[in-house]
Amino acid sequence: MSLIKQPKPQTTNEMKRFSQLNKMWMCILTTILLGISTTGCSLMETDRDDCPEGLYVNFVYDYNIQRADMFKDHVGYVTVYVFDESNRLVIKRSVGNYGEDNSPLKEYGYRMHFTVDEVPAGNYHLIALAMQKDWDNALATPGAKYRRTEPLTRATNDMKAIGVTLDREAKNADGFCPVSNVAPMDTLWHGTLLETSSIEVRYGEPSYATISLVRDTKTLDITLRDIDNPADPSHDKYAVVITAKNGRLDCDNNVIDDDTLLYTPYAAWTTQFPEDETDPDSVKERTAHYDINFNRIMYRSATDNDAVLRLVNLTDGKVIGEFDLAWILSEGRTAFETQNYPRQEYLDREYNYHLDFFLKGDKWSYVAIQVGILAWTRRIWNTEL
Repeated sequence: MSLIKQPKPQTTNEMKRFSQLNKMWMCILTTILLGISTTGCSLMETDRDDCPEGLYVNFVYDYNIQRADMFKDHVGYVTVYVFDESNRLVIKRSVGNYGEDNSPLKEYGYRMHFTVDEVPAGNYHLIALAMQKDWDNALATPGAKYRRTEPLTRATNDMKAIGVTLDREAKNADGFCPVSNVAPMDTLWHGTLLETSSIEVRYGEPSYATISLVRDTKTLDITLRDIDNPADPSHDKYAVVITAKNGRLDCDNNVIDDDTLLYTPYAAWTTQFPEDETDPDSVKERTAHYDINFNRIMYRSATDNDAVLRLVNLTDGKVIGEFDLAWILSEGRTAFETQNYPRQEYLDREYNYHLDFFLKGDKWSYVAIQVGILAWTRRIWNTEL
């Protein structure tokens, strides 16, 4: 077998061109070899420190009526649970903000990283629970607490064990379990990537997952005014309460049928306007204010919602008004006609509700539903009056 020989240059110019081509190819080859030898993803080295590999989890909180990602501004602590295809816990990790010099969640584009040693190749389900502050610090503050139930080891527990329960007291004489109102409730967010949207991890390349968070803790601001007697209302004359079976959430953030909880305002006060600016004691009009927290509520149907809002006159014990809470709050969705929100989606996106009640004697005349970001108001009249 003869080797194919490259033809030799015959002239001086051909020899010069041949030499220049050889030098050019040697430069290209040297550059390629240097590039391969210096990269962290070398084909000739086993050091892969500079290669993105493993599972990267980032978080988004844009499921709100602002439709803006407010994760870095609202969330201060997050725990992620990683489960394998058998729904067994593989790893759990928590990250929080602890001051100006140690606040990773405030950084744009923060990602939680799991190495391939921690999360080997395979398919995984993810659950995230988030708070405004460190979970242990939240448990040390006054007021009602969210308590986590969670798997502790891969061998003995599974994904279905994840859940959250809101503190409550023992049942009172009316069969309700009061929720502490000595301070505002902790703020809870929940996010999942479960059976229908698992994440695959592969060796030798990065895998990226995004968990979208839903805020479960809600705030309702209520004001009471009197049409016939504007100077009459005061916050200590009325009781504002919410009753609902919503004290437990499962691994997929579903509300589990539970005790009927009794929510009462954590703040109540009265504002007044003087008749004469020079005489502060001359009252022209008063408004009673109440701020109350409650957990996630579900809209089921027009006739089957367990969350109820009641207004009671403490002077004679009469009920001024009784309202289907899920229905009346979800009426605010009509402020966003172009979005065409279903009732439940609006209830989950909104977290600050405002109801302004106008009383007439011992009944309510109408209520104004306000959506603050739009300065939008809708009135619902008491047709029975």
